[in-house]
Amino acid sequence: MPAGRRTSSAHDQRFRGSAVDALGAAGEALGYDRMLKTNTAKRPVHQVFRQGCMLYDLVPTMPETSLHPLMQRFSQMLQEQPLFADVCGADLTNEGSREG
Repeated sequence: MPAGRRTSSAHDQRFRGSAVDALGAAGEALGYDRMLKTNTAKRPVHQVFRQGCMLYDLVPTMPETSLHPLMQRFSQMLQEQPLFADVCGADLTNEGSREG
């Protein structure tokens, strides 16, 4: 694989990893991490990245009443990160809507 392509791939992985971290942090900020912990744990046991992965898997079946606040907080968190604001544009507030 050419060096430029490896660099691009590494940037893509960091970009996706940061997005998953932001999703996990958004869920944690809303208290969704309580849904993800094991029944025997007294405190949250998953890292933010893992929470993001778990929430990502739940998004397709998540009730709208839970999904909407999650997507709003996720959008806010992305806007706070210059990389995402530059790449995705300054206004991400409508990106979490399922309506099309």
